[in-house]
Amino acid sequence: MTAVQAVRQTEQRGTPTDGAAGPAARPLWQVALGVMFNPGSVVEAAAGKSPVGALAISGAAFALFFFQTGLDVARQTGAGIGAAGVLAAIGAAYGTLGMAVIALMAWALCLPFKSGHSPMWAVRAFGVAYSPALLYALLGLPFNLLLGWNTALSFGVTGVLWAFSPTMSTLKSMTNGSLGASALYATITGGLLLFGWSFLGTGR
Repeated sequence: MTAVQAVRQTEQRGTPTDGAAGPAARPLWQVALGVMFNPGSVVEAAAGKSPVGALAISGAAFALFFFQTGLDVARQTGAGIGAAGVLAAIGAAYGTLGMAVIALMAWALCLPFKSGHSPMWAVRAFGVAYSPALLYALLGLPFNLLLGWNTALSFGVTGVLWAFSPTMSTLKSMTNGSLGASALYATITGGLLLFGWSFLGTGR
């Protein structure tokens, strides 16, 4: 049985797959590394997460991404760290509410393919797909705070780009394996998220 079939059976039963041996039982760093180096695992990992837990991953990733953006800007302009804190709060909202909107938009675009995935499955999968971005943001934080590096681009944007492959895998599952449609939708959703960061985080 494939991971996609297992997820669909779970959705039909309406029972969570969070068990001792399930993907939700693994530490976040293991989930993040698994998604980074095996993007297809996001399909299975999404089954073991609640929408709130999955969005907490993307929310934390964008909170740290925006926070480091604020620190970079403050270093260049002399603004206080308070502005970076405000940006972190904006990033948290962007990575949760904004991610949910993006995921639901992608789900609606994929309806003609009749994959059978639910809207909440899409939200969970998109949230989990950004676990590599969270890992990158966590790695960038000490370089920013302790060494004074500008890390928004080197760690923040890089982390978001790492999320492209698991997002592609998610969309391939939602489009029944259509490579063209999943690549197009991944480009649209990833582009929208980066545009939002550029607009909200840097004012450009």
